[in-house]
Amino acid sequence: MARLWGQTFNYETVKEGDELPVLIKWMMFINQNNEHSFYDPEHLKTYVHEAIIKTIPIQNPSDNLDWISIELSQEIPMNANLSLLGIITSKNSNTGKGLTITFGIESDDGAVQETAVAEVTVEEQI
Repeated sequence: MARLWGQTFNYETVKEGDELPVLIKWMMFINQNNEHSFYDPEHLKTYVHEAIIKTIPIQNPSDNLDWISIELSQEIPMNANLSLLGIITSKNSNTGKGLTITFGIESDDGAVQETAVAEVTVEEQI
């Protein structure tokens, strides 16, 4: 069960194993040419970014998502509905307020099971 929420997020109480709320993306893509279309891995990074910023106030840039890595073992069809579940896998307070968040990316039929990893720095709270 998700324990982290944007309005109540506190870096000091975060621990490894904490879950972010699940982000679900429904896609309805109609290709007029009946060709197979697939998600661009860079586009999947925007979903990971969205899941993070809805929960954690971060300092990472939103215009360059190089701090997110996507590990795909297969192409993901555009018509696949996706769910993203993020889990805090590492907390590093030695170099500021750093977190490593690992995401499972799954399709609604269970056929797609991929991984994304994000290294984030939490904003100082006033």
